[in-house]
Amino acid sequence: MFEVTTFLILLAFSLTLISIFRGPTVYDRIISANSFGTLTVLFLSILGYLLGRPEFIDLAIIYAILNVISAVAILKYFRQGDLSKSDDGLKN
Repeated sequence: MFEVTTFLILLAFSLTLISIFRGPTVYDRIISANSFGTLTVLFLSILGYLLGRPEFIDLAIIYAILNVISAVAILKYFRQGDLSKSDDGLKN
């Protein structure tokens, strides 16, 4: 059962990679890259279970946090053009 799931995740990896390189807009590519990160977290979790290595779950959690932070940073960069600008509505 888990082998079939692993195969389907690898298939989803390949389809997501195609979407990353052929996405019509930058935002579609960012969403595809975020999906790739989510699939990586899922793959690490299943691989850790199959190999009996619970430390893979820790790696998956760290990767998930980095995936969210990088997606927010990239979207903020494309929205504002700079990562150092504040978007809290306060005037300097």
